[in-house]
Amino acid sequence: MANKQISQLDIATTALSSDYLIIDNSIVTKRITTTDFLNTTMGPVPYTLVAATSSIQPVVGNNTASGCYSSILGGSLNTILSSATSASIIAGNNIVALSANTAYMPRIALTNIPTISAGLGSGFVWRNTSTNQLFIVP
Repeated sequence: MANKQISQLDIATTALSSDYLIIDNSIVTKRITTTDFLNTTMGPVPYTLVAATSSIQPVVGNNTASGCYSSILGGSLNTILSSATSASIIAGNNIVALSANTAYMPRIALTNIPTISAGLGSGFVWRNTSTNQLFIVP
């Protein structure tokens, strides 16, 4: 394998079968094994996986994701309560997620909205082109 920055490695497609050297300004600062590479935090990353709840907990910033299987995708001062399992907050500030299986966001922009309902499942949004109204498939 050619030399690559750690950030250039694609874990899904890069064979990780040897040792790696961490180089900073042309100086080797650390030698790690494949296992160490996969199981350690390599410098500041914006999140960490909380194993006990399978939630994504921000490391940088001030969001709190306490619900099992929950995540916060941006924003600040957002909180997912422990009772809000499988919840998500997408952007925004000062949002508190209370309900399970719910996505919270302050605004949403829908693009490429289907213009016919045929073939769409229940709950899908489609747009009538003659009236420009949005509809939800029952």
